[in-house]
Amino acid sequence: MNRRSTPVVSAVMLALACSIATVATAATIQREFRYPAGQIQVKAGGVIEIERSGATREFRPGHPDLPVISERIDLPAGMRVASVRVLEVVTAPLAERVDVPSAMVVKPGLGEIERTERNPEFFGRAGMQPSVPVELSYQGFQRGQNLAWLQVSPVRWDAASGRAERIDRVKVELVLAPATETALVRERVVPEWEDERLMRASGQLFTTGAAAGRKPGAVPMANQPVFDAAQLPSVLGSPVAYVIVTNDSMASEFQRLADWKTQTGVPAVVRTIATIRQQYPYGSDDADRVRQFIRDAYTRWGTKWVLIGGDVEIVPTRLAYTTFYGSEHIACDMYFSCLDGNWNADGNSTFGEGYADSTMPGDAVDLLPDVWVGRAPVTTRADAQLFVNKTLQYTKTPVGDYENSVLYFAEVLFPQHWNPGDFISLDGAQLVEETLPYLRAHPGIRYTRLYENYTDSRWEPGSYPENKAAVIDSLDRGYNVSVHVGHGYRNVMAVGNEQNLVNSDALGLTNGNRVTNLYSINCTSNAIDFPCIGEAFMLAPNGGSVTNVGSTRLDFPSAGRVYQKEYFKLIFQDSVNAVGEAQARQKLPFVGYSNTDNVNRWMQFTLLLLGDPELRIYTALPRTLVVTHPGSVFVSDSTLAVTVKIGATPLPGARVVAYKAGDEYRIGTTDNSGVVVLPFRPDSVGALTLTVTAYDARPYQAQVTISPSAAPVLSERIPVIDDDNVSGTSGNGNGQL
Repeated sequence: MNRRSTPVVSAVMLALACSIATVATAATIQREFRYPAGQIQVKAGGVIEIERSGATREFRPGHPDLPVISERIDLPAGMRVASVRVLEVVTAPLAERVDVPSAMVVKPGLGEIERTERNPEFFGRAGMQPSVPVELSYQGFQRGQNLAWLQVSPVRWDAASGRAERIDRVKVELVLAPATETALVRERVVPEWEDERLMRASGQLFTTGAAAGRKPGAVPMANQPVFDAAQLPSVLGSPVAYVIVTNDSMASEFQRLADWKTQTGVPAVVRTIATIRQQYPYGSDDADRVRQFIRDAYTRWGTKWVLIGGDVEIVPTRLAYTTFYGSEHIACDMYFSCLDGNWNADGNSTFGEGYADSTMPGDAVDLLPDVWVGRAPVTTRADAQLFVNKTLQYTKTPVGDYENSVLYFAEVLFPQHWNPGDFISLDGAQLVEETLPYLRAHPGIRYTRLYENYTDSRWEPGSYPENKAAVIDSLDRGYNVSVHVGHGYRNVMAVGNEQNLVNSDALGLTNGNRVTNLYSINCTSNAIDFPCIGEAFMLAPNGGSVTNVGSTRLDFPSAGRVYQKEYFKLIFQDSVNAVGEAQARQKLPFVGYSNTDNVNRWMQFTLLLLGDPELRIYTALPRTLVVTHPGSVFVSDSTLAVTVKIGATPLPGARVVAYKAGDEYRIGTTDNSGVVVLPFRPDSVGALTLTVTAYDARPYQAQVTISPSAAPVLSERIPVIDDDNVSGTSGNGNGQL
């Protein structure tokens, strides 16, 4: 194959480079990107696609429908990208003549594919386009880390000749300059909360107590290995990984969930909206007050996970505005996740406005998540009890016979009123089939597919007909993950043959403890500011779902299908099994396309999670942990040895937590021999809670008795003043020395 190497420097980029030539501290980063031939294909109708994470299509009206891909760049602290220079482009022929169509008309619900009018500026000129294949698309901060995204065009096309070429590799240089914007100042950073690999690494002992995560140079303080968080975010108490915000009446129910999180090594607290209102009186509204509190939790406690413990009448959401598709206010819990930037920078009380032009820059929203957020759509104590019961049952006591199962139900999307034999513009089954490679590569996963158009030869054999009875029967049977692709509305999920699931169907599900993790590509099923069907799945008393990812407003699957693929890649290929993290990370490859008011920004805003953000989705039948440990310890003991195996095989990287509330809190991971020796020195008798967790494993928990020591032991106790005349002491009984 012929390849052509071309040194390229854009005139625009040269001008930008000249503008910073006087900056003495300027630095550069060079990167090279490769796009192998097997990843790029020319499809019917001149559509060119690339099969790669972060890839999408051109949605700007009138432009050629060529693929684009987003590439992430990690930047040095305190720096930003001032310009991008393309140093070298190596290309290879892709097609001698192809008639690339114009960008499609973006519509919700996936109606018939229509194309925008061809712009002569692009379709009436000769020469390869785009002329500059790499552009800077986005910069921001994620948990204090400076990040940038480049938009790369891996295919170039000559409208005059029809010739298309693939970029085999492109080399770029990023010119850096000191950043004018800074991330939130973090007063506490717990290293293992920043990188899941550290938490799963073998042979680790983690710091607990008030000293954990404190910055070097901070005021020294004695570190008691005890979990004791301050009432409000502070560096003076213990760090807090997981925060639940709810009202007073539901706080005790959510405390059960917080206690479990703490026992598993995710220290958690419950705080009420009443306390937040009192402590943050200058917020513009309750949503702003809650966000201010979460910002403080993130910067001072090091918080990573946030559960909004109530429906919008308990803890309001933020309505984010977009001018796209005629304008809309989108219910957007991303407001509580993306903490850098200003969602109302122009002060007009219209939140989340995107960039239009230099005269209308919009709000300074940073779309990169700092904490992973989920919402419990509950309003009563009984609702909260049900939510917590489902979450704990799925996590602590999994059924054990269905966690390797996935259910898809997908209808023909256009024509909406389809009959066998009709021409199909787009089938929901296509969106399902795109995710199957991630499942096939995961040993032991079994999946069931219900398709309205189930006999199509394009599909992998083995699909079944979709109809309402079949869908309800399958949901009642119980699948670990369920995916709906179809039309819908706030209280409707279309399931083919002119049939719909409605709220009462979701509330009436009888899958019992085989609760499902639902993912939906449909319109408004998670419209949390209405009584939506997504909430009905979560509130089903005899089954339903334990988590639910879906849209609060219209869904645009022409763009959103790549988010679904990324979600499945994260869970089943990359082992990102915390549902809140996967839900937020599915958006990151596409943040570079989301700065202006367009379909991708809409998708960033509308997708949200109902459920516990730290819930770990099982991706196989849960393994059984064989744990060996003492049944009792003495107050005088100073260590606790624990061995963890799967069968007879030592298990490295299992997380082991020894916890005695108000006394001692120790966390570690097993080494390559499956052993961890925790330092544990309690100050009183009683019992400690020993909890062991591991990837795709049923948690182990036991109570270990703490017995008195035969010898005297020095312990830290609360002083008691003996000021009476009993048992040989003397005093006046006033309790004062």
